[in-house]
Amino acid sequence: MGFNEFNFQESPANAATTSSPSMPVESLTTKQQINQSPGYAYEPPNVDKANLPNVLELVTGEKFVVRGVFGKGGSCTVFRVKDENGTQCAAKLIAERIPEYPTYYELLAHEKIIKSPHTNLISFVVNGMLTDSLPGFNGEIIVTEGLGPSLRNVMRRARLDTNRAYYPSFCTDNIKRIGSQIAKAMAHLETLKIFHLDLKAGNVVFVKPDIRYTIEHNDIQPTIQMGDIGIKVIDFGCSASHWEHWENKKWREYNLLPYGRQK
Repeated sequence: MGFNEFNFQESPANAATTSSPSMPVESLTTKQQINQSPGYAYEPPNVDKANLPNVLELVTGEKFVVRGVFGKGGSCTVFRVKDENGTQCAAKLIAERIPEYPTYYELLAHEKIIKSPHTNLISFVVNGMLTDSLPGFNGEIIVTEGLGPSLRNVMRRARLDTNRAYYPSFCTDNIKRIGSQIAKAMAHLETLKIFHLDLKAGNVVFVKPDIRYTIEHNDIQPTIQMGDIGIKVIDFGCSASHWEHWENKKWREYNLLPYGRQK
């Protein structure tokens, strides 16, 4: 896929075709949807499925059935969806906000990774505009492969399991194996001249959604032990490309958090 094949959109989505464009369509709480949708153990708390859309449809015709939510942030919400073949995906909807959240550099990173993929980097599926933009969102959608929980998700769950005030740590062997995969992902981004700029526990996710772990309890700090620890680095929303020596450097200003600015 070439760069100009991406749907870089600046305008809001086309007018909705539903009779009630300001409201989500049929909710997930119907019996049929509940029966077809296994729960996601790491879904954020207080997700109101009655107000989630049933289907996300792009103006280009692709449809994704909503199953739940992977996560929410200040600039987006990532929905857990399935495509028309039943494959699990992640659909990122961009929130309406000032200043506007730019997706150009995120899509540019995905375009480079499509040309040179890596086993430890998330895979792109499609992007575009929704036929019916949801309230609070600008209509833009970025769809990637669906993966499992993040390192942070697992550490939070393990903390609840141990009833401690602080996070458990992964065992030494797991840390080595996870760290090695992260290093390989970052090395590959370097060859593609991409700065990730937002590498953290929440942006490193396990490949499988149904991961299993055990906890070794001790008086100092409990440790998490896992067998299958294939991971991928996700979220290129803050990424940037390397500058060539002849380019004028361009700086972007962000105001992603309510309590401060990042430049």
